[in-house]
Amino acid sequence: MLSSPVFFVGVPLTLLFQGATSYVPSVPTVTDLYYESSMNAMGVAAIMFVVTSFPALREVRHSTDLALPLAARTRLLSLSLAAVALTSACTGLLIAAYLLRAPLPVSGVMSPFTLAGVLMSSWFGPLAAVAAAAWTRSFAPLVLFTMLIPTYLLYSFTAMGSRADVIVSRMSWIVSSAMVPFQMPNPGVTLLGLLYLAYAVLLTAALVCLAMVRKSSGRGLRPVPLGVSLLLAVVITGTVVHGNRTYTYESDISFEQLHGAEAPSCRTRDGVAYCPLPGYQSWVAYWHAALSPVLDRVPERERHRLLAVWQTGSGMRNDLNLAPPAQSIIVGEQWETDQPYSANVMVADAAALLVGLPLFQMDAYPCGASGQSRLVVAAWLAAADEQSPREERVFTADNTLLSFNPAPQDLALAHALLDMPGERVGSVVDEHWDTVTSPETGAGVLAGLFDLPAPGEPGFPEPDWETSYWTEEEIDEWWGDPLPVCS
Repeated sequence: MLSSPVFFVGVPLTLLFQGATSYVPSVPTVTDLYYESSMNAMGVAAIMFVVTSFPALREVRHSTDLALPLAARTRLLSLSLAAVALTSACTGLLIAAYLLRAPLPVSGVMSPFTLAGVLMSSWFGPLAAVAAAAWTRSFAPLVLFTMLIPTYLLYSFTAMGSRADVIVSRMSWIVSSAMVPFQMPNPGVTLLGLLYLAYAVLLTAALVCLAMVRKSSGRGLRPVPLGVSLLLAVVITGTVVHGNRTYTYESDISFEQLHGAEAPSCRTRDGVAYCPLPGYQSWVAYWHAALSPVLDRVPERERHRLLAVWQTGSGMRNDLNLAPPAQSIIVGEQWETDQPYSANVMVADAAALLVGLPLFQMDAYPCGASGQSRLVVAAWLAAADEQSPREERVFTADNTLLSFNPAPQDLALAHALLDMPGERVGSVVDEHWDTVTSPETGAGVLAGLFDLPAPGEPGFPEPDWETSYWTEEEIDEWWGDPLPVCS
């Protein structure tokens, strides 16, 4: 198999393609590692199906006619073992390459059983090739498979909205379901990882038994391997059904279910308690760095409005998404150090909470605060970090405003405050905090504190549409229908 030109050409190209297209975020998590490893395992399984098909056909067609030290079935088992060893090396190499490319250690908790299941899932390709060769004794499965790959890629880009799109989607679902049969809300759950590993072991055994069913002559079936194959098929079906009934993406997962994990304690910094999930303790530094510029601009007497930051995700603390604790904000499992989006969402929620605006919850209808002074103050607080580029600050302010159905005048006043010295704006906001954060105070009062005309009057500034990520038409059409006013 190692001397095959298919191996020397196909495998390196596949490994290079898989490695080059794997997405490694700036702050990787175990969920990122799991999904990328699963995709890499599929790619390795596909190329090893092609590579293994040639020696497998040679064995089933010609080995019985030769005087060899090993029996035909033993040679087929030896081929399977060699193919599995090469496949494991390729998949392990891609996993190792992902970890080496990651700029930071992977955050979260990964069950070793889950990772072993991913590694074993790549075995399905070469073992399926051996089984197909033993049953068909022809190149038909290989030809069909090699035709399906370019067809799948072609229709993936050209068949949207057509009947072929449905066929492609179903084919993709079948392959994905065979490789990853379980819903995987959290790759760190010990029992779910054991189910995945058990499925991989059972399917591996089933493929090996299936290859032994046909007699060497190609005529007749061996009853014992056939019976074992059918029994394994029943057990595999039961394992998949049980796993998908027990674990879904809506499952509530406790910390005790994670492999070797304990409930992490909250860490308090500058009066704010940061409560990460297991394996995410290092993220406290990112969260605190993002919130510090906001908290520094809030009067110390009012900082009690933000007491805690809770992390949710991967089926853990699902209840907090619907009913966050009082004076708290919720963060997820995604954080990017090279892009502002993750920090923007966090500081926008914190700024809204600090000025008394309601946070958008999954089961609640949003409200509008256009024309309220506190909305503009929240936008300024969220973008208070003067070390950031102005474009980034404008983007943060606009995104904070967009959660509450703003008018162009709200953007204009927020942009005007960003262009003023931070100390001046901070001093005014500190002195008039109760006034500018009151729901009854309009944006005109806030503008007057900075010697600006009220919205709609001559001389009132225009929004900086050139810097803003949004256009005036997008702002007007963002929510469509009017929203109830935030009280």
